[in-house]
Amino acid sequence: MKNHKQLLVYAIVGINFPSYTLADKYTDAGLARFTGNQWNETWKWNILNLAELSEARLQGIFDELLEAKEELHKKVLANGFQPLS
Repeated sequence: MKNHKQLLVYAIVGINFPSYTLADKYTDAGLARFTGNQWNETWKWNILNLAELSEARLQGIFDELLEAKEELHKKVLANGFQPLS
């Protein structure tokens, strides 16, 4: 994995999953896996599968996650709450 690709993978893992929809989408694509239970919904990235993707595909995933996270923050702030991260 080259340096820029590696940074994109780390950035994707760092953003995590800003929505259930995206978590399900990337689980179905084999890029993530459900690790929670009925009381704790948690997903983790399959880093080895991410590392096999092209730099362009990784950039697309990162952009999609970042946009979703920014939208989530806007909704949270509109309701008078401060986001945790």
